[in-house]
Amino acid sequence: MPLVESCLPEETLMAWERKRSSETDAKGSRSLEHLMTFLRLEVQGDEMVQLAKSGFGTNIRKKDPPTERIKPNDLMTASALVSSENSAGKKSNNCIFCDKFHPSEKCYTAKKMSMIAKRQLLLRKGACFICFKTGHLSKNCEVRNNINCSKCNYSHFEIMCPKLDKNCDQRCSVKTENSLSNSNRNESIYFQTLCVFIRVKGREKRIRVLIDSACENSYISESVMNSLKVTPLREETIIHSLFGGE
Repeated sequence: MPLVESCLPEETLMAWERKRSSETDAKGSRSLEHLMTFLRLEVQGDEMVQLAKSGFGTNIRKKDPPTERIKPNDLMTASALVSSENSAGKKSNNCIFCDKFHPSEKCYTAKKMSMIAKRQLLLRKGACFICFKTGHLSKNCEVRNNINCSKCNYSHFEIMCPKLDKNCDQRCSVKTENSLSNSNRNESIYFQTLCVFIRVKGREKRIRVLIDSACENSYISESVMNSLKVTPLREETIIHSLFGGE
C-alpha cells in the first residue's frame, strides 16, 4: 500500500487520508480495495463537475489574475522608452569592433587588427562574418549576395578579406629582412644535425645530415655520391651562405 500511495498526487493523497481517518475502522480501511473504490468515486465526482460546467450551461466566473501595481520608480522615462524601442525593433548602428557610432565595415580600429583577432571578436559577440549583424551565421546570411569584396570578389566586406593579412605579412617580412640585412652583429648559429645511413644498390654509408628549416631542397654532397658510386639524375647549381659564407 505505501508504494501505491506514494504514486498519488498530493491533493488526492490528502483527500484519501481524510476519508480514511473519518471512518470508524481506520486500520481496516487501509487496503487496496478501499483505495480503488475511493479513486473510482473521485474520478466519477470529477466527471460530474466537468459535466455541470459544460453541459448544463453553468458559468463559473474565473478569477482575474492579480494585477501588479506599478511603482513610481518603475515608470519608464521617455529616453528609456526610445532606447528600448530601438533595441527591440531597430538594429544598432554601433560598430561591432569598437562600439563607436559608425559602420563596422569602415572601422579604423578593425583595419589594424589581424584576421584571427577580428574573427574571434565576431565569434565572441555572435555576429555574422559577412554583414556583422548578430543573430545568425554566415551561411544563413540573407544579404550575402548583396555584399562583394573589391579585392577578391567574395561575399564579405573588404575589411574581412584574407588578402589584407597577406599584404600585412609581406610588409612585415620586408621590414624584417631589411633590419636583418642592416645588422652587423656576428653571433654563433647552431643547426640541428643527426646521423643517418644512406643505402644505394646494396652500398651503405653513414653520413651526418644538417637540418635547415628554411631550406626548400634536400641534397647530398658530391663526395658522398662518389663514395657510393652513383650518378645524378640532374644537376642544379645551388649557392648558400651558411657558416659565414664558407
